[in-house]
Amino acid sequence: MKKILAASLLLIPLILAGCSNDGPTTTTSSIEEESSSIAASSEKEEEVDFTIVTESEYGYLALPQESYDFAMHKENDSYPPAAEVEIACDWNYVTFLNKNYTKILIENEAAVPSSAVSYSTRDSLSGTGGSSEIEAIVLTFDRSLIQPGTTRIRFETRPGNGVSTTKVFAVCFEVKVYPYGGIEVPTYDVNLKVDLSWLNDLMPEIEGATALTFTLSDSEEIYGYSADGLLSEDLPLEGPFGSLEFAGIKWAAGHVYEAWLFIDNEDFSARRWYPIKEASPSSDYTITVNPTGDSTIEVEGDCTIEAVLFEGV
Repeated sequence: MKKILAASLLLIPLILAGCSNDGPTTTTSSIEEESSSIAASSEKEEEVDFTIVTESEYGYLALPQESYDFAMHKENDSYPPAAEVEIACDWNYVTFLNKNYTKILIENEAAVPSSAVSYSTRDSLSGTGGSSEIEAIVLTFDRSLIQPGTTRIRFETRPGNGVSTTKVFAVCFEVKVYPYGGIEVPTYDVNLKVDLSWLNDLMPEIEGATALTFTLSDSEEIYGYSADGLLSEDLPLEGPFGSLEFAGIKWAAGHVYEAWLFIDNEDFSARRWYPIKEASPSSDYTITVNPTGDSTIEVEGDCTIEAVLFEGV
């Protein structure tokens, strides 16, 4: 009995020593250091290369430009035109993308959050003799979510069939986001005067007219730019009609504008469009009357356009 008791007493210090802080601390520290090393290594592997690339390997994907300017949506504009970047595809027999390897990577999410960008593919299946082969990938930006700033965006994907399905192809481009109206373009100062007196004879002859509107519109309008893209004036149906004037138009330099008078009618088939023509020849601008009932206007600089409603179409 004494021998057994003595042996038990000898074990107690050993057990207490095993419970001290010195033993397991070294092991725990090693595990933490190893985990930190793995995490750092993992983060390093996930670093994204945001070098601008407009054409992927083998030319399968291609962008028309390196940088794109987009404006935020105008206040209370529920349906602004889409802000898009189109990536052309030049590969054979690819009808779908591998979703697991298709990513939109954004350098600065303060300007363009990931929730603001989506992609879709386009083929020619809807056309006569078309196919389901992907012709383009379209990235669409939600104007209500983007914010002023600059970012680079990398799009990468792997074909689901057709050409190499084991390689990832990528393009990278820059996006600059501006407040509405903040995209600066060169402009001319233009005044437009249109003689509408012919309407005094025309309107009494028209039955069922419901609205009369004159419109001037930039055929190359950039959403949110610093020029005037659309101007219109609702006119009283009963007249009298004299001259209509738009003063101080910020005309986008080099852009072609369209102008027309529209008479709406209760009878859909009785609606009418009328163009304008030059009141007299001028070297400052050119007005072309189109058979569609509108006119196209080109200007050479700051000027005043003198025009008259044209009833000959």
